[in-house]
Amino acid sequence: MLLRLRYVVLLTWVLTWVMAAPVSAQEARPVVVDIKVQGLVRLPQTSITAKLRTRPGAPLDRNVVSEDIKRIYALGAFDDVRVAIKSVPGGISLLVVVVELPVINSIKFIGNANIPNEDLMKVLDIQPLAIADEKAIKSNAEKLKEYYIDEGYFLTQVKTVLKPRKDNATDLIYVIHEGAEIMVKSIHLVGNRAIEDDEIKNVLRTKEGDYLSFMSKSGQFKKELLDMDVQMLKYFYGTRGHVEARVGTPVVTLAPNLEHLDITISIQEGPVFHINTVNVVGQQGADGTAEDLLYEEDFLLSKLAMQPGVIFDRSMVERDSTTLADFMKDKGYADATASSITSTTDDHRVNFTYVVQKGLKKRVGRIYMSGNKDTRDKVIRRVMKIAEGDIFNATAIRKSRAKIMRLGFFERVEIIDTPSSNPRLQDLEVRVKERQTGTFNIGAGFSSIENFMTTAQISKENFLGHGQTLSFMASLSSIRSYYAFRFYDPYFLDTRWSFSFNLYNSQELYEDFSVDKFGGSTAFGYWLTDELHMSMTYGLVDSKVNIGGRRGRSDVQLATLLDDGLTSSLMATVFYDTRNDRMLPTGGSYTHASMEWASAYFGSDNEFGRFQARTQWYFNLFWKVVLRLRATTGYIFSMNGKEIPLLERFYVGGIFDVRGFMRNSLGPSLRVPVATEPGTGMTAYTIGGNKELIFNAELEMPIIPAPVNIRGVLFFDAGNAFGEGQELDFAELRQSVGFGFRWWSPVGPLRFEWGIPLDPLPGEDPIVFEFTIGNSF
Repeated sequence: MLLRLRYVVLLTWVLTWVMAAPVSAQEARPVVVDIKVQGLVRLPQTSITAKLRTRPGAPLDRNVVSEDIKRIYALGAFDDVRVAIKSVPGGISLLVVVVELPVINSIKFIGNANIPNEDLMKVLDIQPLAIADEKAIKSNAEKLKEYYIDEGYFLTQVKTVLKPRKDNATDLIYVIHEGAEIMVKSIHLVGNRAIEDDEIKNVLRTKEGDYLSFMSKSGQFKKELLDMDVQMLKYFYGTRGHVEARVGTPVVTLAPNLEHLDITISIQEGPVFHINTVNVVGQQGADGTAEDLLYEEDFLLSKLAMQPGVIFDRSMVERDSTTLADFMKDKGYADATASSITSTTDDHRVNFTYVVQKGLKKRVGRIYMSGNKDTRDKVIRRVMKIAEGDIFNATAIRKSRAKIMRLGFFERVEIIDTPSSNPRLQDLEVRVKERQTGTFNIGAGFSSIENFMTTAQISKENFLGHGQTLSFMASLSSIRSYYAFRFYDPYFLDTRWSFSFNLYNSQELYEDFSVDKFGGSTAFGYWLTDELHMSMTYGLVDSKVNIGGRRGRSDVQLATLLDDGLTSSLMATVFYDTRNDRMLPTGGSYTHASMEWASAYFGSDNEFGRFQARTQWYFNLFWKVVLRLRATTGYIFSMNGKEIPLLERFYVGGIFDVRGFMRNSLGPSLRVPVATEPGTGMTAYTIGGNKELIFNAELEMPIIPAPVNIRGVLFFDAGNAFGEGQELDFAELRQSVGFGFRWWSPVGPLRFEWGIPLDPLPGEDPIVFEFTIGNSF
């Protein structure tokens, strides 16, 4: 290094000068009269003089001067250090001449197309305004290269450029040549006999690349993920009874053509262990006595997954430890833990003992909220199942988190135990990350159902942070126009009562008629439990039915069915909701039932009674494959012997109920013959049914995971509408099967589905494609 060479030359010069002095001069060493420093720009002079052991008034010592130069250089702030000695009256003057290293003005990256600047800055341990130390700069270049390799860019090269600026500053530029991202072509497993390759590879987060890698990002190599995979494999084998399984360090090989990677993982499985005995004991105190378990040991043992005779499963240990600790936490012992003691036998069996430590019994102290910038604290607190002053209860805390999450206002919810100044209290912190609950959308699109359509929506689900919903929506298409205003408060005046108000105006074309509606409703409800809600709704709608719909017929006379006018009704509704997610449920159920009365006693022109019920169930089968089941039934009847109004009857068919059939094309076998033109005979007219029965079953599975988030679906539908005089007959249900895919896009969930009717009738299409925006069920 040039700097070190200069240092050696200058030091040799100083020592030579001192050695060349007469012997008498060495014996009578000259006195240092003063010390001067030259060349400093940013650093103060004291940064140099503080390091010198040579002092004015002291004799010059060549060894001390040598050490002084080393100490100045060790500061790491100088590119050059020189010492000059000048004779002056009374002794010598020592001049220290330095050249400061430049300071880093800025750090820039060039060529990083795939990794953003902010991620690269996190790798560096030097920052702007630091000294431009050559060693540190090169060290950070190597760190950047290693980071790129960990991200799968094995061919990355990093070079450094220093661009001088005024005032002894410089811009540090890292020039990066990323090269191609290397894909994992194959993962070889060596030594596994009890578990197949495919089963092990499903556990790994590092995946082999395929033809969809450009979208799914499978095949990417990241060293961090591979290290996690090693630990995951050890755990995975532990869940299959292989207590002594060992996983070697993966060997990563870059192919000679520099286009892909091969990974080899060696495994030593060891024998399978079974459970021999299981015990639960309390932690021993200082006096040698065990803590009270609060429950009988037999009761606790019955709640454990680990039982004698079963294959050892490490996941069971975790579940059992959590179960035992939660039993204690539900009794107020917030710090309760359950550890385990194991011993093995020669015949590959495990003796297991859970040791429970309760700690102190506590109450809930303060409950803090964090992250809720827009949402008021009370919106969160009113749904929580635990409050300040309550006995600590782990189950209530878990239920509180679920209730907060189901509000729909947050992306993430955590409830964290935090220390309290009082050892008998346990504080809680509710950490939330808010999601965007306000929307303003203006859009246009094309639907197979409605052709060209435009929509505009302004909504706020968490209006002013009070948890209320306020929305206005307008939608126009070839078959309908719809305008609606809605207000909903699930906890009216911070009580368990709910309140809603709706106002709408719509025009919709059916196959053979059109309906104009203007009306609204208001409802009060009450939360009987956290999952069970009951409400009463009053609705008032002014309807106008016109013959002539999508088919264009306008001269049909069906006076007995055209009971338009006012519909004034009361509707009682109850629903039970245990879904784990309102938008994308993977577990739980939703059951809804309603009974509506429209009567002259309420000032209604149309009089009828209507019952509707729907139940939906969700099951996460495996590997994020979700089974969804739905059953729907309805019955409408006349209150005064009149015909049931045309617009209130049930119409089935289409993407929202029975796929594979055209929208609203299914109905009762009864058709009303009507004359269209003199001498033309009779034609059929669909009037809908007074009963409906629909069944849906879906299997939904991920095709391309997040962030693309495309899911495939296979479905079976069966349903029909039945007229007066007909019974609900399973044999008369029209059936279909089909497939499709769904994409959670920026504008909402998009559905693309192909339905195939089973036993199609003449005139029905053999396959029907439909797509729309919205969830299925």
